Amino acid sequence: MSSENVLTPYEKVLAARKSDRPDIMKYIEVLFDDFIEMHGDRYYKDDKSLVAGIASFNGKTVTVIGNRNSGDLS
Repeated sequence: MSSENVLTPYEKVLAARKSDRPDIMKYIEVLFDDFIEMHGDRYYKDDKSLVAGIASFNGKTVTVIGNRNSGDLS
């Protein structure tokens, strides 16, 4: 990789905060088979900003955890 393709730390933050970047559910849809999402816990409630579940990846069962992009940075 040439140094021309390396992002500065500031550019990395800007890329991570882009409101039009794909949502975690789009990545899950593309990468995993048979995704089963888990919700909430026994004592509190479901956190809509987090996604967690199990899925198949290259024939292996894996745990998937990610955060949802709200699209609103205010």
